[in-house]
Amino acid sequence: MNKIDIENMSNNEKSALISKLDYEITKAVLNGHKSVMDDEFQEHRDIILKLRQELFPNSVWALGTKQY
Repeated sequence: MNKIDIENMSNNEKSALISKLDYEITKAVLNGHKSVMDDEFQEHRDIILKLRQELFPNSVWALGTKQY
């Protein structure tokens, strides 16, 4: 994935990026991909977590753990 300059993005652009990266992961899983740490989508997950922590600091989305 190309380097993404998230520091200069608006909050709307950051939210859109979360959706785009999340969609790419979901699409791959629906096509049989098994998500594991350090797979080709790890950078996506890292970016998503960073942006969620920034945009939604009080949300369970920002915790980076599964909620049961």
